[in-house]
Amino acid sequence: MAPPSLPCGASFSPEDAELITVYLKRKIAGSLLPAPTAHYIHDADVYAAEPAALVDGLLAASAKNGGGSEEWYFFTSVKAKSSHYTRRCRTVAGGAGTWHSEKGRRDVLDGDEVVGYRQVFTFEPRDGWLMLEFSVVDREDGGRRGEAIAVICKIYQTCRQPASRSLTSASRKRKAAQGERYGSGSSSREAWTRVLGYR
Repeated sequence: MAPPSLPCGASFSPEDAELITVYLKRKIAGSLLPAPTAHYIHDADVYAAEPAALVDGLLAASAKNGGGSEEWYFFTSVKAKSSHYTRRCRTVAGGAGTWHSEKGRRDVLDGDEVVGYRQVFTFEPRDGWLMLEFSVVDREDGGRRGEAIAVICKIYQTCRQPASRSLTSASRKRKAAQGERYGSGSSSREAWTRVLGYR
């Protein structure tokens, strides 16, 4: 049976605060989600498979990120690394890769109120897959030691390939080596003059 259609010209592209207040909090509370948009959010373990396999065959929403054309939304839970820690395990099953945090979590505001958090992850090996993870504020998410927390994730693939860390590191080393060899300012220009054969 096909899911209900959105009104003509409409798309499923909720704001960050809406993902938390309208969808995630209702899911945690066991309340019904608004239709037909609920069909765009899938129940799945996003750490069970690599992103391409995870989204295969699932209903996608239109994306506005990085030139991509589709994005997928998931209700999932993030497990703790062990019963003694609150740190989360983000390794994909079978050793297919891992979701690596790009930045610390940021507050999501609804007006002046902090309703939750947003955190950005990239999939490694780096093939353009990104994930935005949204969670509710600490006092509501059950995130005590050893416990899984409920989150909603938006996953999409960007056309812009991030630079690999090894290349970035190598570039920094080359620049440092050049700086040590040629110096800066007028001495640097004199060094390049010698290299190019000018007097």
